[in-house]
Amino acid sequence: MNDVQRGARAGAATPPGDLRCAPFAALDASTLYAILQLRVDVFVVEQRCAYRELDGLDIAPTTRHLWIPDATGAVCAYLRSLDDGGGVTRIGRVVTARRSRRRGLAERLVRHAVATAPGAVVASAQAHLRGWYERQGFAVVGSGYDEDGIAHLPMRHDRTTEVVATHRNRTHGRPGHER
Repeated sequence: MNDVQRGARAGAATPPGDLRCAPFAALDASTLYAILQLRVDVFVVEQRCAYRELDGLDIAPTTRHLWIPDATGAVCAYLRSLDDGGGVTRIGRVVTARRSRRRGLAERLVRHAVATAPGAVVASAQAHLRGWYERQGFAVVGSGYDEDGIAHLPMRHDRTTEVVATHRNRTHGRPGHER
């Protein structure tokens, strides 16, 4: 059972900072709006990148939406997890609100996605975040490429080694700018 099914909606009276996870069908309208607003605020407006944010993958039955709300229910951080087939999970749209950065929220989301994945986890990481992803246990698995005017790297986490988080790991890189 996911958090939304247990009644832990973004606006509910639950402790702030609780990680939530739900398929599209279980998201209420307010939570969905807050998630999409955060993604557009960072990926389209802040990064000045006009691209097709609503790509149809959010509504896939196997897609999981992970987010962390604050005390008001506002979405502070978000990650989308997709079934890539063959036991592989693809994470993307990893984003943290400007006001909530440098608190380890994106790291919490990624760690949860990796811990709950049935096998390897892959990501299309913005190239400037390579070190941040490597500290989460990911490795570059191919050549870099351009996606919507932003350099990206294919990365993979095979879940074979445990990544030890330190304060230093949480304060370097720019989590919140991943697409």
